[in-house]
Amino acid sequence: MDQTPESSPIKSQQCPYFTHLIVNSDKQFKGAFRLQDVALSGNRESQDIIHKVLKTAQPDDGCLIQFTSGTTGFPKAAFLSHFNIVNNSYLGGLRLDFDKTLHRICVQVPYFHVFGHVYGILTNIIFGSTLVNASPTFEGAATMAILDKEKVSIIYGTPTMHADVLHRASQLSDEERRAKFATVDYVISGGASISRQLMKQLHQTLGLKKSICAYGMTETSPATFMPLAKVVDQNGRVVPFGTPGELMIRGYCNMLEYWEDEQKTKDTIGADRWLRTG
Repeated sequence: MDQTPESSPIKSQQCPYFTHLIVNSDKQFKGAFRLQDVALSGNRESQDIIHKVLKTAQPDDGCLIQFTSGTTGFPKAAFLSHFNIVNNSYLGGLRLDFDKTLHRICVQVPYFHVFGHVYGILTNIIFGSTLVNASPTFEGAATMAILDKEKVSIIYGTPTMHADVLHRASQLSDEERRAKFATVDYVISGGASISRQLMKQLHQTLGLKKSICAYGMTETSPATFMPLAKVVDQNGRVVPFGTPGELMIRGYCNMLEYWEDEQKTKDTIGADRWLRTG
């Protein structure tokens, strides 16, 4: 980027799809476009919209639509606010002690969804961590190739991604494996349920200090268990500890609505703002 002139597309062999960086700042940066200049380059209507957003945007305004449940049912568009994702990324980073240690994170998950977007991009803009991308899309071999080279300290991934890396690691000798994972402190898993056995194998085989399984939903932007949570029966009554029921969430993390789907929104979020997880 330092070799790219101001207001010019970026050309990189390592990141061929990354061509434009737009920064909301009065300063000029090499390899970046200023948002105000981009606004002036469009038609009058788009200029007016951008200027209005910049001047009037509020914390509770919606800023992000993330699709969810596309593999298990009809896709729903969760509409998240600035307040949702900024708080989730910041408070989540504090819970992970990102304010105490600068990390180098191998992000195997895609940036177009909440795990990579919030806990990848936003959290690490706030806390100054370094994000390492082994390949444009997930490739276990590519991840393995950069762990020691880039001195990765944390690995983000889904259970299947971690299982792939674990399999590859198990093919190495003890000496090779220790060298490969020497700087890796822990892994963070999300996106699907991970088995206790897989967590145990990751811990033992990779020599981790700890392994973390995050729970959340796209609708809760995404992590939970920092706001309020309760487990209820079919009549909405809180059940005793250890009794099966439905998890419900309430707090800053809950989405505004399902975009243009009033009925589905009402089915999911009650008037008291408790969100049903199903």
